[in-house]
Amino acid sequence: MTDNRTGARAARVYMVRHGQTTSNVMHALDTELPGASLTELGEQQARRAGEELARVVGGGAVLDESERAEESVNERESAGAREGVERSVRLASSEADRARQTAAHIATALDDAGVTIASHQVLPGISEIPAGELEMLTDESSHAEYHMSFGAWLMGDVQRPVRGALNGYQVLERYLPSLFAFLAEREGLDVVVVSHGAVIRFVTAFLGNINADFAFSTYVANTQWVEMELPSREVLLGLASKARELSADDAGGFEAFRGCMTVTSWAGHVPVRA
Repeated sequence: MTDNRTGARAARVYMVRHGQTTSNVMHALDTELPGASLTELGEQQARRAGEELARVVGGGAVLDESERAEESVNERESAGAREGVERSVRLASSEADRARQTAAHIATALDDAGVTIASHQVLPGISEIPAGELEMLTDESSHAEYHMSFGAWLMGDVQRPVRGALNGYQVLERYLPSLFAFLAEREGLDVVVVSHGAVIRFVTAFLGNINADFAFSTYVANTQWVEMELPSREVLLGLASKARELSADDAGGFEAFRGCMTVTSWAGHVPVRA
């Protein structure tokens, strides 16, 4: 959506999955830090993702509520098409090696395309859903068990734990404070966050109130992303404050975050809301 007076659209956050890793090739459930490194293909994927992001990021502005009401749904334009406009983006990654490496390649590609990296941070708490007793297993039954736990969260059974690890509320408890603190730091810029496949799907489905079947079945491949429109700065600051008080023992506290964001694209697909 675009501000008709300035041509600036509302800022967006791009939740990017890391590039291919050696554990991906092994089909291993690798979730512990620091985790595997990127393969040569993963490095290429990350660079291409940066080139693709350079064509769409940098045109955002966090609008206040009165401005947002005047936006036109049909007037989103490519950031790269606005000649003469200096473009900047904020970049972050999880602590995992694969996410850091992906972010570094994205940063290089963005810089080569003339996009300024206004900040580049490593965020604690936004790593992959822990696999617990399934860590580094490669068999199909272990993968099915891991993904069925994540699927149960999408279906509403958020208190169900991954065997030997966390439940969904515990994942949100560590992820949301870090994410929203970063999103609320500065207004007016698009944001790229490099994280992990399953947790991106879970968190963005929760924040965007996305249909559970869609979120479970619509895969986010290496270096694909889920795009969300950022709410106003005032809303982000309020959510960041609430996120600091979250407790996995108080499920009701998380409801303020359900549906608080608008998912605009999901790995190239039009998202289906619940």
